[in-house]
Amino acid sequence: MTHVESQSVYGPVWAIDDVTDTYHVTPLGNNQYAVDRMVNGTFEAFAQPNSGQPTASLLDPSVKGQIHGTISYVVTSVNGPVGNLPSQEPTATGSHAQLMQLFPDASNISGGSDWVFAYHAAHGSMTQRYDTDPSTWGNITG
Repeated sequence: MTHVESQSVYGPVWAIDDVTDTYHVTPLGNNQYAVDRMVNGTFEAFAQPNSGQPTASLLDPSVKGQIHGTISYVVTSVNGPVGNLPSQEPTATGSHAQLMQLFPDASNISGGSDWVFAYHAAHGSMTQRYDTDPSTWGNITG
């Protein structure tokens, strides 16, 4: 496996995910909508995400497993959601871009900071949660 160190706005990239996003939209009134994003799928970790180092430590061999997560938002939109997202999104399409596809006239998207993701592999598990310090604990390598 070839690895090219990569950074995102959220820190080192340590895995490749193949996920299905499901958005649950609830009208709140006053042109506001509660939007919950549920993420389910698989991951392949090529680096240890919670090593405490500025860059993730490479894993050899890589670790594969299941990923499950949730993120909540509030979207302000006069016209509301317009329909379904494409069945396949381009690589690295984030939640904000998907929300703009669902709500093209969105004047405000708030939230997104209350998230929880769980990673489960054969030899261990790891949780990432917004309200803990550090936000990541556990070990996917066991």
